[in-house]
Order: sequence, then C-alpha cells, then structure tokens
Amino acid sequence: MLQIRKPTRAQFAKFVQDQQVVLEFEQLFDAANRLIGSPAIYAQAAPAAKTVAVTLTAAELLTGIITGTHSAGATQAYTLPTGTLLDAALPGMQVDEAFEWTLVNLSAAALNTITLTAGTDHSIVGGAVVQSAHATTGALYGSSASWITCKTAANTFVTYRRS
Repeated sequence: MLQIRKPTRAQFAKFVQDQQVVLEFEQLFDAANRLIGSPAIYAQAAPAAKTVAVTLTAAELLTGIITGTHSAGATQAYTLPTGTLLDAALPGMQVDEAFEWTLVNLSAAALNTITLTAGTDHSIVGGAVVQSAHATTGALYGSSASWITCKTAANTFVTYRRS
C-alpha cells in the first residue's frame, strides 16, 4: 500500500515558491503574447489645460499631456518646475532616468505661441517655442512638441525637445 508522507515546512515552502515562479512566468508569457502586435494601451489622465503664462508643476508634466489655449496676441511663457520641486515629486527617480510628455498649443491666432522657459536647475535643449494651431504657423511647423525630461543629478534636470 502506498503511503503519503506529510511534507516538512521547508519542503512545502519550496513547493509553493516553485509553483509561484511557474505562475509568474505563465502570466508574463501570456501578457507578452497579448502585447505582440497589439497597440500599447495605458491609463491617461486628463491633460493639464493652461490658458495664461504659468509655472508648470511636476504633477502637470507627469500627466503626460499639457494643452495651452490663450488669446493674448503674443507668446506665453510656460516655465518648467525647479529641479528641487521635480526631484521632490519623484523621490524614486534615479540619475539618468527620464519621462516623456507633450505640449499641445491649441491657440487659434498665429501670434499665440507658447515658449517653454527653464526653471532653476532645470534646463532646456532644443527649440523652446511651440507654434499655435493657426494655418500659417501650426500647419507649417506643427503645433505640438514632445519632450523628454531627464534627471542628470540630485535636484537637476534637463528637458530635451524630441519633435
């Protein structure tokens, strides 16, 4: 007659650990198969909407999309948050890590551009002006800009224009 012995606590723990690894691998494998050939789908917070010159907050950058709509008849300055404020908002961010975001100018008049300006310990590389959506500017040059903000040192960031 076959006798089944009760496993020791260590044997049972090893069995559970092995099963967990198999389960995690299967979940990862299934997720990868779903993603191949599929569009990336993720949660997107409502864009941060601006209508006047402003100092942007870290939270607004982290929404991923900022829209600007104004009728000042001239450029509006959107100032980046300081390196200290951005670092405080991202306590787990390491040097050489980055995040992406986009600024869309929905203003109708040609003169209603948006100029991104540097904050303390937060510099800009690339063209800082985002043209309006007017046919003579936005249609020619685009009325949005994509950015990568990279942590370069403690409390220090560089925002690079991608497009």
